[in-house]
Amino acid sequence: MRDFYIPVEEYLEEGEIYDYGDKKLVEWLLDQGVINKDDRINLFNPKEGISDKVLDKFYNEITYDIILFSRKSNQYITNEDISLEKAKMICNSDNSKGANYFAGMAIHGSFPHAKQGEPFIIEDGEVYNPRMEK
Repeated sequence: MRDFYIPVEEYLEEGEIYDYGDKKLVEWLLDQGVINKDDRINLFNPKEGISDKVLDKFYNEITYDIILFSRKSNQYITNEDISLEKAKMICNSDNSKGANYFAGMAIHGSFPHAKQGEPFIIEDGEVYNPRMEK
């Protein structure tokens, strides 16, 4: 059986070939002192052995981008570097879905080659799509 555990330091050096979100998680865990550079992590599941409480803290502390995915395989970044709460508010809104697109959230920086799009507007707890009338 192959060994799928590698040292944290090696994972971070080669991190560009792994999942961006997982790399951010490992960096954060290292910064928080949850893991050390000498520890070994599962190459395919860096979350293995990390408590749900720690993972929740990570997901609440990092920021997100809203990405519009279209049927034509285009990706547009609309809102950048926002909180988990705002990202969920946008993605759960009826205004985030259309006939040819839907909004999703990703860890900030996950889609570096996405085109710039118009940001969703949040006013008084309501989400407005800039392409639709208020």
